[in-house]
Amino acid sequence: MYLSTFMEARKKVTTTMQKIAVLLQISALIALSAFSEAFLFIALVMVKFWQSLAPQDFLNWMTNDLYLMPKIMVPLNREANYQNPVFKM
Repeated sequence: MYLSTFMEARKKVTTTMQKIAVLLQISALIALSAFSEAFLFIALVMVKFWQSLAPQDFLNWMTNDLYLMPKIMVPLNREANYQNPVFKM
């Protein structure tokens, strides 16, 4: 009797831990996707723009407009994650 109760409890804990592990894997995948998309956006779009500027214009842009980066990148990442079929459950 005690062995069967122990085995049932262990089975419940194991399935709960498996669900938690899957949720952690999915959240890690989403975070990795968001960060990699942000890096790609910077590398492919922003760096080319920055290289086209004169040094003083670049410093002026960084001083005045750098705060806009999150406002640009967050909606782009959200839309890219929404369109990606991997994240549809």
